[in-house]
Amino acid sequence: MAEPRVKLFSNTFMAAAFALGNFALLLLLMWTVNAEYGPEWKKYQRRYYQLLAERTEDPAMKQRILSTPLAIKQVWTPKLDIIDRCMTCHLGASNPLMSDVPQPFGVHPDFDQHAFSEIGCAVCHEGQGFATTVHAAHVMEELDERFGPFDEQHSGWSRPLLPLEYTQASCQKCHNVMEAPVPGAEHLNRGWKLVEENGCRTCHYIVDGGAKQAPELSMAGTTFFNNSGYSEMYHHERFGYLKESLRCPQANLSPAAAEACPDPPPPAPPVSASAEGDDHGAPVAAPLVAMPTFAFDDDELRDVVIFLLSLKEPSVPWPQKSFAEAAEGNGRPGPSDVPVWVGKRGAELVQAAGCIACHNLDGPIRTLGPSLWDIGARKDKAYIRESILEPDKVIAEGDPPYVPGVMHATLDSGGFYQHVTLEALESIVEYLAGLNGGG
Repeated sequence: MAEPRVKLFSNTFMAAAFALGNFALLLLLMWTVNAEYGPEWKKYQRRYYQLLAERTEDPAMKQRILSTPLAIKQVWTPKLDIIDRCMTCHLGASNPLMSDVPQPFGVHPDFDQHAFSEIGCAVCHEGQGFATTVHAAHVMEELDERFGPFDEQHSGWSRPLLPLEYTQASCQKCHNVMEAPVPGAEHLNRGWKLVEENGCRTCHYIVDGGAKQAPELSMAGTTFFNNSGYSEMYHHERFGYLKESLRCPQANLSPAAAEACPDPPPPAPPVSASAEGDDHGAPVAAPLVAMPTFAFDDDELRDVVIFLLSLKEPSVPWPQKSFAEAAEGNGRPGPSDVPVWVGKRGAELVQAAGCIACHNLDGPIRTLGPSLWDIGARKDKAYIRESILEPDKVIAEGDPPYVPGVMHATLDSGGFYQHVTLEALESIVEYLAGLNGGG
């Protein structure tokens, strides 16, 4: 006797499932066709040509504009090696007739400074230049959004769009602000000037000179974002490490130090000598040189961050030795062989030696070292000279306490003891002896 057939689904159910599947496939086909033949960029091009036609008096020219074929606009230059399709949507970037329309149709503010048809947009603004949708091209427009390895892996690129106020960081790709001011890049120029004036190269090596007591900054724009670290204060934002390193330097020493960061920061941060591990088990070594708090205002903070963001592997060949080669193991270059002491006297020599990185010359407040603003009224030239040549012979008490070896190691790593001339040393002593507290 034949076994009865067991029917799992009725004919009605199978027919409904088949119909539903076909309907889903039809919707998918319609979506695919629409995405292929009606992409987002075509909408922007049509609107641009409409706006341009409205600003044209000649009827024949107006008709030609409205009948312009829609097409992808692509820029590629071998020197920069960047594929750029941004002007597919930003067609009005170089057209002064589009000065009164919103983006993406409007003219670029400095449209006459660069030939966008030759270099494109991504070279300055970053972003995914070969994208043809707003989301894929921009992804992240806000500096304070987090950007990490997952975003890079998911999006397939590693240079999120820079906010407008930080785009001058890209000028360093083709210009060298450390050789001469960059025309039109006032924020980048000021950032480099602040780095020089505050003696950052007393402790940090930057591209072609400086000491190695603190992390090298030659590729800060590439290295110091996305990094994992000890403090949420540093790493919850896309470029948080750079901003918080300037705003509250001690925050990266330990979780406790990060919690102690006030807003605004005090003139003198505490020096941590802790070598204990953090909450994640990562060792936190006690630094030989602690970074002072410079108390930058918001504008100064932005400009210094712009300069630091500009320090990345360049797109054009300057300097002759790439940053990556300069940072490789034992191949890292040392301090400048002959620091420029010739032709400088007094305040210039004190700045060149990096004294202002740790000593206050403008008031009595102690920073990492004692204030020197009235050193001439308190000490004689012999004491000042001895303090420079043998910093640990007499240690002045104060808060924060002086860490033995710091000053000698800092000056030594910058080449001071090896290259300073007797004449330059005496000029420094003479200048400091003349500081009497403004009296």
